[in-house]
Parts: sequence; C-alpha cells; structure tokens
Amino acid sequence: MRASLSPKQIARIEGWDGTVASPWNAATVVILRDRRAGRETFLIRRRATMAFAAGMYVFPGGGVQESDFEPAQRRDCCWPARTRHR
Repeated sequence: MRASLSPKQIARIEGWDGTVASPWNAATVVILRDRRAGRETFLIRRRATMAFAAGMYVFPGGGVQESDFEPAQRRDCCWPARTRHR
C-alpha cells in the first residue's frame, strides 16, 4: 500500500527552506508481549493535526528533561543497576 501526501504536506515540503531542527533528548518505549497467535506490540496513532508524522502509528515516547533525573543519575546513568527487581 502506498501512502499519498495531502496538499498541505506537499506545500510544506515545497516551502522548506532547508532549516533542520536541533536534536533533543527523547525516550521511546517498546512494549512487547508473547501470545499464542504471535508477538504483539503496543503502538499509538498520532493525531492527524500534528505537524510531524500526522496520523502515523508509532511507539509511545516523549522528550526527556534534566529534571527527570535525580542528581546522582545526571553524572552516571546506570540503567541496569537501577531497574533490577528487588
């Protein structure tokens, strides 16, 4: 199946001035589960009104801010040690 672009999307592409967005810290969550019929994954559909990837199915995620970390984690991020089950 081939997706077609809306007139609004075409206008945005044709009017692009070459400016590239600055990168920022972000996180994505991939949720999988095994079922008898096969593996399932959780996706969300972006709103049709969004400027980027409108209407697309994506893994949930979002931006990461400095305030999301405790002070000790900002220096040395060690996920395995912090996420072990106790």
